[in-house]
Amino acid sequence: MIELLYILLLIVTVFVLINDLKKDRSLLQTVFFAVFILYYIFTPAILGLYDGRYVAEAYKNPYLVIYGNASDSDRLRAFLITAFVAILLIGLKKVRLVLNRNAKQTDFDSFGTQNGDYEYLDNAIFKTGIVFLAIGGLALFELIVELGGLQRMLSLGNIIRTYRVDNAEYLSAVGSICKTLSIFVTASFFCFYASSPKHKRHGLLSILSLILSIAYLLFNAGRGPLLLFFGCIMFAFLKEHGRKVIWIVVLAFVAIALLSSSIEVMMNNVARGLPAFYSLQYSVADNLLSTVTDLAYPHSNLLVLPKMISKYGYNYGLDYLFWFSEVIPKRLLGFLWSFIPINTLVTTKVSQYYITSNLSFGGTPADYITYGWFQGNIIGLFANCLIYDTILKAVERPLRVLPKQYSIIRYRMCFFVYSLITSNDLPLMIKNNLFIIIIMVVIYIVIKKRTGIKHEN
Repeated sequence: MIELLYILLLIVTVFVLINDLKKDRSLLQTVFFAVFILYYIFTPAILGLYDGRYVAEAYKNPYLVIYGNASDSDRLRAFLITAFVAILLIGLKKVRLVLNRNAKQTDFDSFGTQNGDYEYLDNAIFKTGIVFLAIGGLALFELIVELGGLQRMLSLGNIIRTYRVDNAEYLSAVGSICKTLSIFVTASFFCFYASSPKHKRHGLLSILSLILSIAYLLFNAGRGPLLLFFGCIMFAFLKEHGRKVIWIVVLAFVAIALLSSSIEVMMNNVARGLPAFYSLQYSVADNLLSTVTDLAYPHSNLLVLPKMISKYGYNYGLDYLFWFSEVIPKRLLGFLWSFIPINTLVTTKVSQYYITSNLSFGGTPADYITYGWFQGNIIGLFANCLIYDTILKAVERPLRVLPKQYSIIRYRMCFFVYSLITSNDLPLMIKNNLFIIIIMVVIYIVIKKRTGIKHEN
């Protein structure tokens, strides 16, 4: 019965999504809604096609174990919360359309109509890239020296970024700060890629920033962010050459969903020197379940949400006020932390629940709905939806007027939007996306300055 409710909700929300795509609505908010459907509606709808007890015993995955052991009341509650958020997002979308229809033309709409607008923007982004490269490059160099060379730094990457590992065991106070700042090398490449190559040093700086970015990603971020980095480059390249990126993404997802386990086995076979198709016995149903398993943790979080709240309590919006506590290294301003209320990150609470329940030994992110619920039940959920809807609307305005060469910035923002659903801890999101936030601030300032000059003339 509950599975049918998810299927009905899936039909309704997909209809709304297709309508948005046809009318070329806000890119970021459309991506956000699509990812919401994928994780919160499509995934439980597909899981409903399988026997919960069977998949829990067969796969031993913590999220499938929770799904298999969930009662009907747990599943109904998770559906009602999901339906409430879906209706809220659609409602906010309708309200935004009415407000946009009655809104006057803004400064952003007139950017690009005056000679020199885009050249001025290119120069500003190029100079920002140089600053990012200097900061991130020096920070990365300090890490290489402190950890005993590039090879040893890369070998320690998996250990240092493991959940619950104290960086103080491997890094000094300066090293901890450099670890945070080294992400700016990836920011520099985005800046050089987007800005037109009018400078003699452009090509050399682009290659240098790319090499340093790969070194940073291998050490400090792992496989996922590495794929994100090159995914942005690939999507931007396809967009600039007139390809329909949306259909490429859809086809790639369908292919991965239907072949995920088979692809993994083939890669392992090749790595072991065996024929690629050796012992390849996975059916389409097995492959689909493997993909859904990777998407299942937000739904799993909803199924045990009351238990997590009962064990750890609400955060009551403190994350919104003291987000900088995870962005600024604690060793940098140690005296400041004594004046800040002790507040455990929602992601930490979620991870601790899985670990103390003997379900997982690693970290589990706080998804969009779970994070909002931790801020204060339905009120916290409503506030979280409103805050991020407002943020997406504000960011979308400058993105709309950027030339095609800035597609890499747009797609990086799309991945940021993706993370709003999958890992919605505000302090961690700001920390992990600080450079793209700075780039958007620079773009905003440039547009305001150029349109201000236009009004004066």
